[in-house]
Amino acid sequence: MTGQTFGCTRVSTDDQDLSLQIDALTKADIPKSQIFKERMSGSRIDCPGLSKCLEVLNTGDVLDVGQPRASLPLPLTDRRV
Repeated sequence: MTGQTFGCTRVSTDDQDLSLQIDALTKADIPKSQIFKERMSGSRIDCPGLSKCLEVLNTGDVLDVGQPRASLPLPLTDRRV
C-alpha cells in the first residue's frame, strides 16, 4: 500500500519567507493542502506545525521536511512511518 506524502516547513521569524520551502515541496508533488507550516523561534522545543503533521501520518506515509535544519527537535531526515 502506497501512502501519501506530506511536507513540513518552518522559519524562525516573521521576516523570513516560507514560499521557497513551499515551492520546493510542491515541485516534489506535495499538495499545498498537505504542507504544514510554522513560524517560531528555533530555540523553542515545541513545534505545533510538526506535531499536527505527525498526528495525521499513517503507516506508509512519507514526511518531507525539505532540507533538514538544526532547529528541528527530532531526527526527521528520512522518517517513514
